[in-house]
Amino acid sequence: MTAKENQEVLIKTYLKPLLKENGYKTIGNNWWKKSETFFCVINLQNFSFNSKDTVDFCFNIGIALEKFVADKTKKKVTGYDIAIPCREQSFISKDRQEHKFRKNLGFHIEANTNMEDFKTEFRIDFEQNILPKLESLNSIEKCIEFYDKMPLWKDTFRKLVEKNK
Repeated sequence: MTAKENQEVLIKTYLKPLLKENGYKTIGNNWWKKSETFFCVINLQNFSFNSKDTVDFCFNIGIALEKFVADKTKKKVTGYDIAIPCREQSFISKDRQEHKFRKNLGFHIEANTNMEDFKTEFRIDFEQNILPKLESLNSIEKCIEFYDKMPLWKDTFRKLVEKNK
């Protein structure tokens, strides 16, 4: 299989079912879950330099405040709706920042990647790091605490929360 086909199988057979099981809705490579007056959003981003033989991708993850979601029916939430998008490294422990399949840009798949090994590492990143941290953002106060740890975004997120009321 090509690298792109490997990624598509991973998304279809592992990622989409995992996120659905955890209460996320999906359209394309966007997943979201409603909570109070906000949505927890996960957006898979592929890079333009990808080829059939090598695929690099990352996740834009964050909070979409209800008032600012582009689709006023709230039936579709995308990565563009995230107030302050963070890459997955904001949700992954320091010891998981880099490994065989994860480097600076995010995750890396090649045509000859052992997908069982990839899935094992990906599962650790997603099930033990990303999802638990995202699930802990279950109130607007917890979201504020999360962004308060990022000096660059602290005040911006607080202002957006005020406008969302």
